[in-house]
Amino acid sequence: MKVTIICIVTLCGRIGPGILGTRLDRLRLEKARAASDASILGAGTLREGEPEMRIEGRVLPHNRLRAIVTKSGKIPLDKKMFKHGPRPIIYTSREGLERLSHKAANLFDIVPVSLHPSGGIDLGNVLEDLEKRGAESVLIEGGGKLNHSALRQGVVDELLITIAPRIHGEIGVPSLVDGTEPAGAPFVELRLVECEPQDSSELFLRYRVINHQENLAWKNRM
Repeated sequence: MKVTIICIVTLCGRIGPGILGTRLDRLRLEKARAASDASILGAGTLREGEPEMRIEGRVLPHNRLRAIVTKSGKIPLDKKMFKHGPRPIIYTSREGLERLSHKAANLFDIVPVSLHPSGGIDLGNVLEDLEKRGAESVLIEGGGKLNHSALRQGVVDELLITIAPRIHGEIGVPSLVDGTEPAGAPFVELRLVECEPQDSSELFLRYRVINHQENLAWKNRM
C-alpha cells in the first residue's frame, strides 16, 4: 500500500489559520484524490473545516473510502461529510467507541483499533483495515498531529507539499508536523522527487521518505 501525506504550508511551515491555496493547488489535491483509493483525516481537521474529499469535477465517488481517526471519539456529526457521499469510516479507541456507540449509526461505520505505543491511534491497524476494503493507495489529509503520528509510526511513503507564497510566523500556530517528540530519530529523512514552481508563486514539491537502509546507502554515495 502507498501512503501519501498531502498538505499546503506557508514558507515558515504553518498550516493554519486560513492557509488556502489557489485553484492550481486545489486541482492538485483533487487529482491526488482521484488517483488514490482512500483519504484519512484527523478529528481536529474535521472540527475546523468542511472536508468532503471531492475529486476532479467536484464529485464524490461512491467507491472512494473516507476515513477519520480519533482517539477520543469527539466528532462533530453535523458536518457535510456525514450528509453527502459514501458513509465515512471512523477508526477510534475503546474510549471513542463508548462515546460514539449511541450516536446515529446510519451516519458512519465505526471500527475500533488499538493504540500505538506512542500514544495515538495505531495507523498500521487503520491501513490494514482499509487495505481489506480494497484500498491500495491512501492520502493523509490531516493536520500536524496526524502527520506527526503517521511519520513517527513509519507508515508514510511520500509527501506532496505545496508551499504557499506567504509567511505567518506566530508561535503556537499549527505546523506541518506537530508532536511532543521528534517524528524521526530525530529526523525523518526525505528525498526530493519533484519540484514544480507555479505561475501563482506556489511551489509544488514531492518528497519520498527514505527508509533507514536506503538512507545509509544514499549517504555513502555522497
